[in-house]
Parts: sequence; C-alpha cells; structure tokens
Amino acid sequence: MIDLSSVLSSTNAEPLYQQIVSALRRRISEGSLAIGTRLPSSRALAQDLGVARSTVVTAYDQLVAEGFAEPRRGAGIFVCDVAPIRPPEAPSRPLPAVTPPAPGMLQPGAPDPEVFPARPWARCVSRVARMDPLS
Repeated sequence: MIDLSSVLSSTNAEPLYQQIVSALRRRISEGSLAIGTRLPSSRALAQDLGVARSTVVTAYDQLVAEGFAEPRRGAGIFVCDVAPIRPPEAPSRPLPAVTPPAPGMLQPGAPDPEVFPARPWARCVSRVARMDPLS
C-alpha cells in the first residue's frame, strides 16, 4: 500500500485536499508511483489520514481532472502515464527579431485589413451598443 502518512501538515495553509493532491502529483511526476498503480480507496485513505472521505474524493477528482489519474468503473483509481514534468530549457541564443510582413501578406492572429468588413462590423457594434438591455 502507498504510504501517505506524512502528507498532511497542520501548519500548512493549503486546504487538506490540496495537500493530498500536491503530494500525489509530485510522486506521480517523479515516477515513485508507477503507471497503472491503484490508488487506495477513498475510504481507506481517509481513515489512514484522519480526514473526511469527501476530502479524499475531492483530491482524487482533481487528479483525474488534471490527467494524473483515471477512474476505472468497479476497479478504483489508477495512475496515468504522465511524462516527467521539467521546466522548459532557455534558448541558448536569442531569437531573431521578427520582421513585419510585407503589405498584403497575412500574419497569424491579425485579420487582413483589405478583406475584413470593418464598416459593417462597426455599424453592428454601434447598433447593439444603442439597444436598451431591458427591452
């Protein structure tokens, strides 16, 4: 069974469920909890830690939502295949300055001003802004 007895700290300002999530997330990321390992049932873990079962259920729900664990109907909650999390490496040299595109060339995230219907769009925005929100 997984030893989580040292997970909770009364001096920590984090909520109890968040302390459980942080400890399990760290162990999964480090690889000390192997892929496919079954996590203790919420009742068993709650009893071991001396917390309410709902606290453990909330922690498990958070781990599932983040992709660190997966529930299997009738079998329990299992550790997912998660790549170790490392901070991104800084580029060894600065990136070259981006030159503005030539006129008429498209740029990601910017509409083509020649094609975008600016006047009809402005009229629609103006009409909606004049409408009474209560009618």
